[in-house]
Amino acid sequence: MPRFSFPRSRRPAHPWKQIGLSLLLLLGAAPPPPVAAGPASLTQTVRWLQPADSANAGTYWISYTSLSFRSERWSLRGSLSWLSWSADSPTAPAADRSGLGAFYVVAGHRLWNSRSLSYAVTSTGWLRLRTKLPLEGNPSPLGSGQVDWGASLFTSTRWKRLLVLAEAGYLDLGNPAGFTYRKLASTSLSVSYRIRDFPLYPLASALASSSSREGDAAYAEISAGVGLAPTRRTGLSVLLSKGLTDVTPDASAALLMSWRP
Repeated sequence: MPRFSFPRSRRPAHPWKQIGLSLLLLLGAAPPPPVAAGPASLTQTVRWLQPADSANAGTYWISYTSLSFRSERWSLRGSLSWLSWSADSPTAPAADRSGLGAFYVVAGHRLWNSRSLSYAVTSTGWLRLRTKLPLEGNPSPLGSGQVDWGASLFTSTRWKRLLVLAEAGYLDLGNPAGFTYRKLASTSLSVSYRIRDFPLYPLASALASSSSREGDAAYAEISAGVGLAPTRRTGLSVLLSKGLTDVTPDASAALLMSWRP
């Protein structure tokens, strides 16, 4: 939706800030379950994360519920997150904690909607503005306690049964006391291929961003999975992800469910 820079022994760090950013990016990074276009839809996402840093070994469970509304030219989505952090060691920097994390708002305006009849290609572009509103003021495993905001260009291109989603964006992170974060540039790409009259289909995605702090590596993650479209009103996707840098979770899995009334 991600940035998981967990503490290192050589200097203090702030892992919880990265969880909030992860959710912000994940909302636009993974291919959503396919449902027929409509004015409203409900999406439930659950993600499991295993940090790679042995000094901060533990498990994150992240859940968020999103309600979306869309017209011909405008879209609006609100998401509420719930997080659970369980440390593997009693000496970990953060104790076990669970509860509500933050409220996310994404507003979009359609910039173009074009179709090439000769090549059977359709393309849609959206300008998106987004923010993360913390539900508590102090940093904790549930969030940074600071407001984040960003903007992105999101495109959807379909050629026959192939769907490509791409997004390039900018994120400005709020800085908790004692921490300074860089402005981030991020990009994501998702691909899925539907087979006629067959409910299962493959999908894959990749996500990368610039470093959030001086001295930290950039973020990079690849994912692959399957989607299921049992009806035009319901969809389900399962993704397994692998981090490519030392600030990325070593392994994670996500389940996305979508329903349109």
